[in-house]
Amino acid sequence: MSSGKPPPPDAFRLSGPVTVTEVLVCVVIWLALCWFPADLPRLARERWIAITGTSVQATVTGVTSGGERVPKRGHPFLVTLEAQLPDGRQVRTPAPVTLFSMSLDPDARDAHGGQRQRPPLLGETLAAYADARGAGRLVLEEALMRLGFALSWMSLIAAALIYGAWRARNLPPSP
Repeated sequence: MSSGKPPPPDAFRLSGPVTVTEVLVCVVIWLALCWFPADLPRLARERWIAITGTSVQATVTGVTSGGERVPKRGHPFLVTLEAQLPDGRQVRTPAPVTLFSMSLDPDARDAHGGQRQRPPLLGETLAAYADARGAGRLVLEEALMRLGFALSWMSLIAAALIYGAWRARNLPPSP
């Protein structure tokens, strides 16, 4: 089948020289393919809980220290919660939930929309979602993955893929 001659040097090159934009697109896609498969199931599960769950106010019934400070997350606390569903049933967390606090000062003020600045207090009420149909599992709103962060990453990936498809259809003419 082959005539014994090697292919010309540019036979396998589909486009012109690689641009910085193409390199950045490849890096973004590579990061996305490495990082997102682990987070997509969690994001889907948490969005399903937020859509189908019942919004309740959960009361903190127990707080214990969860160990050493975790960089960029804060001090861990194991919290037990209890909530009353709209039909009157009481729901408790089967195992303590881990919350992170940036400070150990109970008087620190929480920043709006940011990380928790103080440890949870006994009797404090926290916004949560309860699965009223099943076992009554509680999921705290502050423990949910940030939807805006995930959507911004997904839109960046989509833009990179669209650019790659556009670039493949609009190759520069060969010299």
